[in-house]
Amino acid sequence: MAEAGTRTGIGESDEGQSKPMDRRSRRTRAMLQNALVKLLETKPLNKISVMELTRLADVNRATF
Repeated sequence: MAEAGTRTGIGESDEGQSKPMDRRSRRTRAMLQNALVKLLETKPLNKISVMELTRLADVNRATF
């Protein structure tokens, strides 16, 4: 279990319990996941930047 005040993953609260995501959040997450899969076809994970990922996913960098 994570220490209080730390996040353990997307869609998790501080207590580690999942909270429901709204439709927009699910869509954004899916777009980021799809973009990551596409990028991984051409380069290793450690060579992929957040800017590159968000640009391909058409998501604002601040969202990440």
